[in-house]
Amino acid sequence: MNPENATVNVSRKASPQEIAAELRKRIRASVLKPGERLPTQAELAEEFGVERGAVRQALEALQADGLLDHRGRGSRARVAEPAEDVQGPRAALVSLGPHLEAAFTDPEFPDVQIDALCFTAETLMHGLNHMRTVIEDGKVSPRSVRVRCLLPSPDSELTFPVPVSQPEHREAVQREVMLQIDHQIRIMRGAFRSLREVHGLDAGAAFRRIRNTPLTKRYILNGTTVLEGLYHIDTYPKEVQGVGQIDVRDVRGLSSPLFVRRDPAFVAETRKWFDALWESIADSPTLA
Repeated sequence: MNPENATVNVSRKASPQEIAAELRKRIRASVLKPGERLPTQAELAEEFGVERGAVRQALEALQADGLLDHRGRGSRARVAEPAEDVQGPRAALVSLGPHLEAAFTDPEFPDVQIDALCFTAETLMHGLNHMRTVIEDGKVSPRSVRVRCLLPSPDSELTFPVPVSQPEHREAVQREVMLQIDHQIRIMRGAFRSLREVHGLDAGAAFRRIRNTPLTKRYILNGTTVLEGLYHIDTYPKEVQGVGQIDVRDVRGLSSPLFVRRDPAFVAETRKWFDALWESIADSPTLA
């Protein structure tokens, strides 16, 4: 990338937020065009004078904004194509954020309750991390926050992801997904610990594991709104530790559109359904 495009002062190490802001500016100015691949993380780290970890955080933020397509690990990020129908359902991360903000700021619900069933917690993790920042900035002040999240069990034989033509690597592929889920849970634990210990907020999260592969995602916000979507199924190359790059068939959570349901009867039945899963077939809780 041409250094003259950079506006971040690289005489000091740029923060992930500054890197994200600069890349966001380039995307919106069409310096980086839809469908175009970004430079590698190593190239971006060199340009901004930072470690690759800071670049990864910046790219995650842009992905959370819906500006980058979700790619398997080891693949270069690509600028997302603009939505064809701006009135239609948006990508999950774009949709969930505003609805989370509405749930956190609704004066009728000072005690925020979020329930989620998903294949991984990536979308929820980004959304809650954003809300933690909003709370830390003093823009939102709920009385309490409670989250319940159902995720696949570590000993489940998952439907996805699976190798396309090398079944002997199935275990290695699925082990990486479970490590990813565990990492997401740790991040959310840290976020809630910060809200409790640093900001004095009555906040808690619980995670339980189910022994199947969710092919839909559902979020229940304050018992009044349900967001639901179908996971897209896709085939793409993936770098698997100890194996190398292989083609896998997997679900795409970040690009799956969410639909909003507010019909009281539907929401009430969805809450009953979630409570039944939580109390009956889910494994013991992991509390944060």
